[in-house]
Amino acid sequence: MNAEYVCLAVPLIEVDTGLIHTEYVSRERVVRCWDCKHAEPCPLADSEKLICAFHDEMLVNPDDFCAWGEPRVKRDKE
Repeated sequence: MNAEYVCLAVPLIEVDTGLIHTEYVSRERVVRCWDCKHAEPCPLADSEKLICAFHDEMLVNPDDFCAWGEPRVKRDKE
């Protein structure tokens, strides 16, 4: 799966034509709960939820994310 990033949108204006283009600058990586080292499978039967140790054992969806997510395995530059 491709990595997701929070991006900064930078508008660029061409002086001679007045056209506006947007350049996107990658910032921090988004870590989904399914890939986070703080999340573990929920022990309840037939549950797709995860339990987040960082947020006091809160139930989360696998495709959720938060600002404190950390990848399970450190990856090289993506």
